[in-house]
Amino acid sequence: AEMAMYLLVWGEGGNIRFMPELVYLLTELALSADVLNLQQLCRRSPGGPVGQSGIFLSRVIRPIYNVIFEEWYESVEGEGDQKDKKKLKPAYEAYLPPDVANYDDWNELFCDPARLVEGLHLYDGSRLFELPHAKRFAALLQVDWKASLSAKETKTHREVHSLWGVFGSTHRIWLLHTVLFGLGVVAVIGDPPDSPDGWQPLGGG
Repeated sequence: AEMAMYLLVWGEGGNIRFMPELVYLLTELALSADVLNLQQLCRRSPGGPVGQSGIFLSRVIRPIYNVIFEEWYESVEGEGDQKDKKKLKPAYEAYLPPDVANYDDWNELFCDPARLVEGLHLYDGSRLFELPHAKRFAALLQVDWKASLSAKETKTHREVHSLWGVFGSTHRIWLLHTVLFGLGVVAVIGDPPDSPDGWQPLGGG
């Protein structure tokens, strides 16, 4: 049942596939939900045409993805095979600015129970986790994702782009080479041989 529910949530939440911790949270809430609340989110809008997005996709997954989209992108443009090509904001083409939220920040939020409990707010100002466990899945419709996932609330570190990053990612290699070089120097340098008169020449001379 757990694997089936996970695959159902993952299938509907394809746009948040880079946020696995969120997928796990949604799966756990769905497994713990009241049957009536679960059915409420797993159906199409009343009177909607066949093929219309279900309530879970349109009112839970899509608002989450809209926050991600608005954080990085300006618009969707293109034709034919490129019809879904997204255009980054002008200043973001080389790399994301240091204070812009990214998947690392959002995943860290959903990995930290304390921050998660405090961070997911409903539109009425209350918190999602103040509700009984079985009621939380249905309450996902009322979560203010834009406020809850904003960079101000989720950013834990600044993304600084510098050549020092090359050293930072390889410093262990340089340290290992330095230590091995030092050990090698110590191993090959010994005391100079004694002279016939018993004196040890300085510098090997």
